[in-house]
Amino acid sequence: MDANTKAALEGFGAVWSRVCGGQPEADGRENGLEALRGFIADEACAAAYYEAAAGRFPRFAQRLRELARDERGHLRSLQGEHFLLTGEIYLPPESCPLPRGGLRALRRAYCDELEAAAAYVSAAQGADEALAGLYRRNASDEERHAGILKELILRAL
Repeated sequence: MDANTKAALEGFGAVWSRVCGGQPEADGRENGLEALRGFIADEACAAAYYEAAAGRFPRFAQRLRELARDERGHLRSLQGEHFLLTGEIYLPPESCPLPRGGLRALRRAYCDELEAAAAYVSAAQGADEALAGLYRRNASDEERHAGILKELILRAL
């Protein structure tokens, strides 16, 4: 299936609902779902990245695999919320940059974790209570991940 067909089919449920006499979804809800889908894609990418980084940095492999496990947990929780909200299973795209550049790769991951924490905090402010709670927990985990990465970087210097 090419990207154009896939993109056209993603919005089909809402169109079909309107054809059958249903009310269109509120823009705020759709924006919330898009943010949730973005977090799902980010967590999938982070999990794959840390798993690949564990192979590139044997000295830190155990800690990096722990981060990958945490990110997969975030991914499952987010996918569960998406399913509960929509009745649809959302699968993220299968692409992720491979870690290159030694310490620079770890620094990029550190910065990404801080950005993710801030994004979760921001998204929690406009989400319903269940999703906001999940976002706040994930933000806390992302800050903890940044701390772990900082520790690994300082140990490597």
